[in-house]
Amino acid sequence: MTSIEEKTILTVEAAGVTVTESNVAVIRSRIDRTIAYVKNFCNIDDIPTGLETMVSDMAAGESLCWLASFGLLPAGFDINSALKSVKLGDTDVTFADNADGSANFETMVSRLREGANSDLYRYRRMRWR
Repeated sequence: MTSIEEKTILTVEAAGVTVTESNVAVIRSRIDRTIAYVKNFCNIDDIPTGLETMVSDMAAGESLCWLASFGLLPAGFDINSALKSVKLGDTDVTFADNADGSANFETMVSRLREGANSDLYRYRRMRWR
């Protein structure tokens, strides 16, 4: 496993999802998609070390979104009981006590997917044609 893949799996597991062989293919595809997005956005050939955590968080958010959208969350996963607070790396998400579980899940996924997009600008390079 790559370090990005390991970090992504840890983030998905921190959200309360048990990673199995059946959903690891989704996670790997979302990692590949996120890496391609970041490389294209920044006009770079390789992911710098400084972006690995952000890429893994974005891929984890994408993975959770896909797993939930297609009903592939493991049996017994309860969105309503998932998460009051998650902290991994430089990402920290805390939810209000009165919010419903579905809103908490959507907020967490949104923050993971888009929370650190401003960091990409630091690595962006101009493209000359």
